Amino acid sequence: MIVVSANIFRASTAWGNLILVLGLITMLGGAILAGLIVYVARTMDVRALLASIQPLWLLGAALCVPLSESVDALIFYGMGRSAGCPVKLAGCFDAAYIGEFYYKLGPAGAPVQLKLMYDAGMSATYTAMGMFLTCGPCS
Repeated sequence: MIVVSANIFRASTAWGNLILVLGLITMLGGAILAGLIVYVARTMDVRALLASIQPLWLLGAALCVPLSESVDALIFYGMGRSAGCPVKLAGCFDAAYIGEFYYKLGPAGAPVQLKLMYDAGMSATYTAMGMFLTCGPCS
């Protein structure tokens, strides 16, 4: 499959080679992950580990991301209101949660989040500033 994908770019050997190398790196990463899963399953008592998890810690860990994204949404909302933009709170929550989902998928996340914030009522300048302040260098 990787070789077929690399052959799509016959006119540009550099792009074909790049796809080939990235595909091989991905396959190597998958093989390492599979090896680690087998190693952990053989050397660790997974049932004992799961039985030792305390429910409150598990609940706290599960709520970290939603709490963090909700705080980001409130920051977007407060920033937009203080800048005089007609920001919608629901739109800010959309920008925080949906934008974070796409951001986890790859570099396309930041533009999606910027577009959602713009749709929520923030101007382009304040949208970019909001991304910088809440995401820092990751945006």
